[in-house]
Amino acid sequence: EKMRGGHAGLESDEREALPGMVGRTYLVTLADGRTVGDLESSLGGHITVEGVKRGSKLLTPSPGLELTLSDL
Repeated sequence: EKMRGGHAGLESDEREALPGMVGRTYLVTLADGRTVGDLESSLGGHITVEGVKRGSKLLTPSPGLELTLSDL
């Protein structure tokens, strides 16, 4: 029925195929002077830095980018 465009919800025994994505913004304090790569690996690969805002500039977070106090 679902494949024909009928009921589109999940059945009681079904789950979403992928968990929802969670995004958060953090202010750099204790990570001052550490690189993006160091930060990501120190947390076991459970995080990914997708962007860095330094003042009014948006930076591409390469593994070698050094984080500074007050980066977002």
